[in-house]
Amino acid sequence: PSCRRIQYLKGKEGQVKKIIRARSLSGTNGQRGRLDKPKDELVRSHSLNLSQDSSVSRSRFRELNTFYNSLERLGQLERETSSSSNDLRPSRRMREEEIIDYDLWKRVRVQEKAERELSQLKSKLKQDQREKDLFFLPRDPEDVRWRSDLDTGLRNREKSVEDLKCILNEQALNFEDAKLRDLETRKDHYKPLWRGSSVIDVASHLEEKYSTQGEK
Repeated sequence: PSCRRIQYLKGKEGQVKKIIRARSLSGTNGQRGRLDKPKDELVRSHSLNLSQDSSVSRSRFRELNTFYNSLERLGQLERETSSSSNDLRPSRRMREEEIIDYDLWKRVRVQEKAERELSQLKSKLKQDQREKDLFFLPRDPEDVRWRSDLDTGLRNREKSVEDLKCILNEQALNFEDAKLRDLETRKDHYKPLWRGSSVIDVASHLEEKYSTQGEK
């Protein structure tokens, strides 16, 4: 009986271990599944963000690539058109009977084409700077270039010193004439005819007259 009891207990312990092991495995699998769900969601959201960011970055890369290519082309055109020796256009109109050099004509046309392309490229880069947040120029040179027709301060220097002297003398003479005319209009014509000693003379004359009459 003791041997049977020992075997019975051993068998019962084995069943308990199997149950515990099965429960532990099922619990870990459940926990692992619960932990894997938010991980899958994070991976899915991250992949969506990456796909959106990649599309945005690709479009931005294309914009920057086009912008830098335009800047390189702009530098080439400026070097071609900046030197004064490249100005090959004739200063006067050629007569019909004069022989036209084909090579010179071709170089003139190439220069004019480069100038037109330079102007169009500058306007396009300025538009991209305004609309696409790309830096091309801090300020437009045409906006800060000095213009004599708009500068009223420096236009005064067109007058020479002699001209200014004549203008000031005329203003002084006109001021004196106006002052004299003002005095003429305000002057009392009878006041200069007054005599300060006439009153004394009349008083003494009357006194002498009355004294002579009293003596008589």
